[in-house]
Amino acid sequence: MQNVIPQKLYPGATIALCSTARKITKNELQPAINYLEKNGLKVQLGKTIGTAVDQFSGTETQRLDDLQELLNDDNIRAILFARGGYGTVQLLDGIIWDNFNNKPKWLIGYSDLTALLMDSFSKTNTCSIHGPMPINFNTNTPKAWENLVSLLLRGKKSDLFWNGSVQDIPGVATGQLVGGNLSVIYSLLGSNSLPDM
Repeated sequence: MQNVIPQKLYPGATIALCSTARKITKNELQPAINYLEKNGLKVQLGKTIGTAVDQFSGTETQRLDDLQELLNDDNIRAILFARGGYGTVQLLDGIIWDNFNNKPKWLIGYSDLTALLMDSFSKTNTCSIHGPMPINFNTNTPKAWENLVSLLLRGKKSDLFWNGSVQDIPGVATGQLVGGNLSVIYSLLGSNSLPDM
């Protein structure tokens, strides 16, 4: 099956902010909201923003319902997850990917969100973005956010370079890059949420 790459966004497109794990307030998201709006995107907050049940952004049912509603909403072109922590993995078995499969959108996050990104790829072959989240807006580099907006609005991919280490074996490799938080990927071993590596 061929990989699905969601369409790039257009100025005025709606990007949703959602929390499938730990709780977060709108105030904590405001710097990221301002940045996204300044770059021409309309921001819609999921129902889990500002909701708190213990350390979570709602009960499992509330978080799953919010995520499912955003996945199914054809007006939303991307979902940027507000923060990680723990809790997203609790939702995987309840997600219905049918509508998302018909009209894929960008899913963006890291840390705990690796579970959702892997599940989406495993079940829909849709590429996602292991990228910055609003909780860390002020500590991420400006370049990280510039690259994200450039990819979303212009489809411009960033080249990645690293110096490597003395343990590296020189050579050329080709293949599909699948990545994320290694401990989360490891925890998905043996489940149907892990793509065939």
